Amino acid sequence: MHIEREIAIHAPAATVWRCITEFDLRKRWMAQLVSEDIENPDARGVGSVATVRLLQNNKIVTYRSTVIDWEPDRKLSVGMTGGSLPPDLAMGVIYELSPGDAADTTILKFDFHMPLRGFILRLITPLIKMGVGQAIGRDHAQLKSLAEKLASEPAGE
Repeated sequence: MHIEREIAIHAPAATVWRCITEFDLRKRWMAQLVSEDIENPDARGVGSVATVRLLQNNKIVTYRSTVIDWEPDRKLSVGMTGGSLPPDLAMGVIYELSPGDAADTTILKFDFHMPLRGFILRLITPLIKMGVGQAIGRDHAQLKSLAEKLASEPAGE
């Protein structure tokens, strides 16, 4: 399953970057995010590993995430294993930030992919994709609102 989205956020890339990389901010817009334990918080970037807990179907599911690509204010790519996935499969998320047409506008391109195996899962893929797509849409609306709020606040607050 593959879902792509693109949104314009009226905030500088540095602000959007903070919203997608800092747990306290990410928790404010990602409805399913419960916790994140980074193995080495002082070594953020490619190869950084964390245990992430998400609320899925009213239960907490644990994943192991690994940063695959880290270009501050430009690109973040994360692979996740565990949780409800078979041991040999991984899902991934890519965030790409680029300048928008207006000053202090950032275009966020989002790419989510999750392998679905088995006849039943393939059969219900449209329903799964619709549900996941709606959740992503809600999260991104919250991300946009948060980043724009932070960008409008005077420095130092």
